[in-house]
Amino acid sequence: MATSECSMKKFVGWTVVKPGGATACLDGDFEFVVYPGDPGRLLFHLHGGGACWNWMTFLLGKCTKKSPMKPTGIFNVTNPNNPFYNWTLVDVPYCSGDVFSGATENFWIMPQQTASAWKSQAGYANVNSVLDWVKVQFAGAVPALRTLS
Repeated sequence: MATSECSMKKFVGWTVVKPGGATACLDGDFEFVVYPGDPGRLLFHLHGGGACWNWMTFLLGKCTKKSPMKPTGIFNVTNPNNPFYNWTLVDVPYCSGDVFSGATENFWIMPQQTASAWKSQAGYANVNSVLDWVKVQFAGAVPALRTLS
C-alpha cells in the first residue's frame, strides 16, 4: 500500500485507497478516500459512529456501517470560500463498530443471515494503516504526525 503504486502524486480528484493487510469493516473490506491538494496542509477526518459490543447491537443496527462521504461543507473541494480549499483531505470511514480501537473477530449468528457470521472489529489496524500511508505520502511535510503504535 505505501509503495509507488499507491502514491498520492498519481491521484486525480477523490481517490479510494484500499490498504488491505489486517484492516477490515464489519461488512467487508476497509477503504478510505483521499483528495490530493497542498502537501503542506492536511485535513484528516475520522467519521463518527455507534459502538457495537455484541450480536444484539449489530442486529439492532447500532453499529455504523460504511457510508459515503458527502462532498459538502468542508469537503466541497471546488468552493474557494471553503477554509480547507486546496488542502489534502483524508476521509476515514467508521465501519468497524469499535471506536477505532478494536482488534478482534466476533462470531455473531443472526436470523436469515446470508453474510459470514464472523465480524471483524479492526478499527485499530484501520486507522493505523491510514496514518502509515499518510506518513509515507507526506515524507516529512507533517513532522508532528505520529502513529498510535
